[in-house]
Amino acid sequence: MQTFKRRLIQASSVILAVAAAIAGFYAYQNYTRKTQNEEMLRNYKHREEQQHKFNEVMRAHRERALIRKPKSPTHPSKAPESP
Repeated sequence: MQTFKRRLIQASSVILAVAAAIAGFYAYQNYTRKTQNEEMLRNYKHREEQQHKFNEVMRAHRERALIRKPKSPTHPSKAPESP
């Protein structure tokens, strides 16, 4: 009877250890997935912010280019090619 109880206790200890390991694995998976999602969201927001800044700079460049005077037709870059 003592041997049966001892083996039952050992078996239940093993079952509990396996259950704890599985629970720990799933908790770790959930934690890493959550942190990866948070990091991806931060990266997405950062890229969106950088793209917005880039678009603003390009818009300003385009506006300045429209304000500038066009080059005169006698400017060397606009001169017709000589044969």
